[in-house]
Amino acid sequence: MGADTKKLRSRIKSVNSTLHLTKAMGLVASSKIRRATDSMNKGREYSNALGETISQLTASPECDRSPYMAQRETKRTKIIVIAGDRGLAGGYNANVFRLAAEYPDAEFIPIGKRACEKYDVPHNSSEHFPFEEAARLADELCSDFAAEKFDRLGIISTKYHSVMSQEAYIRWILPLKSEGGNEGSGM
Repeated sequence: MGADTKKLRSRIKSVNSTLHLTKAMGLVASSKIRRATDSMNKGREYSNALGETISQLTASPECDRSPYMAQRETKRTKIIVIAGDRGLAGGYNANVFRLAAEYPDAEFIPIGKRACEKYDVPHNSSEHFPFEEAARLADELCSDFAAEKFDRLGIISTKYHSVMSQEAYIRWILPLKSEGGNEGSGM
């Protein structure tokens, strides 16, 4: 009888210890989600400000001569596909790849481990994509567009609604369009 009581007390201590650990893990996770949400909201503010600036520029008649506003027949499309680096994001990545499949003739530029695996190119991280690499890619794509090597450029990523819901969408970057025409949520 005494041995059973001792085992029971030991088990109660073990369960209490596990409860404390899981509660601490939950607090850490919620803190990380809060920080990530704050960062995402700051990124949205930046994106909105950039969109407004582009809208003001493209509304100017002087910008009509820019090679970045040249509307051409869409024969060659390039799409940057941004997917996750980690596992346990199957739905997230599946939605991105499902949208990308709607453009079978496009040339894809993958960013993120899962996208690189899908399109069989060397790995680059979507979580730690360096500014220098982004600037190099932007310069290259702008030069190629101006040289008419492709006719339009889009980015497929996800729009955050909640922790459980992210919607894949495409945002057309080039050619620039006046009247806010660069927003895209599908085709």
